[in-house]
Amino acid sequence: MRRRQAVVAQAHGQTMLLDCQWQEGWWTGVVKIREASEERVVHVCIELRATADDALLDAEHDAQRLALMFAQ
Repeated sequence: MRRRQAVVAQAHGQTMLLDCQWQEGWWTGVVKIREASEERVVHVCIELRATADDALLDAEHDAQRLALMFAQ
């Protein structure tokens, strides 16, 4: 089960997305890159959270650091 939250950044024809995934009773945040119609996971947060919203906050925090490299 997955729930997409938001676009974080766009550069060089790619889009950075926040997402979360349900894994064995817990939510974990995920950062993805979409290029054309393909998506790939570039980062999985290590924290396991009870709610999707908390997992998305983790992904947002980690994505802020990744976005600096992504935009260059």
